[in-house]
Amino acid sequence: MTEKIYYVFPRLDDYDAISFYKDGELILVLGVSGTAQADASCGLGDVDVDCWLWEVGNSFIDELKETQKLIIKYTNVVNGELTTHWSNLDKLPD
Repeated sequence: MTEKIYYVFPRLDDYDAISFYKDGELILVLGVSGTAQADASCGLGDVDVDCWLWEVGNSFIDELKETQKLIIKYTNVVNGELTTHWSNLDKLPD
């Protein structure tokens, strides 16, 4: 059985992020911009962002072949649903 866990990143910029570990190895850092969280059409205003990121990341984590660091922007979300395929999300800045 594959073990998946996540850690919440401290807020260092205009985004919240969590890191995903699969079988003890970092596989994904997934963030969502503050703009996406504030934009009413994105539907994230009343959502627990960490739980939402966990659900979104889990929807594609098994497709990842290498570690990805991705950011979800306001153009990628409508009514709380990711509208952009994960492979087309922007990379998080290092």
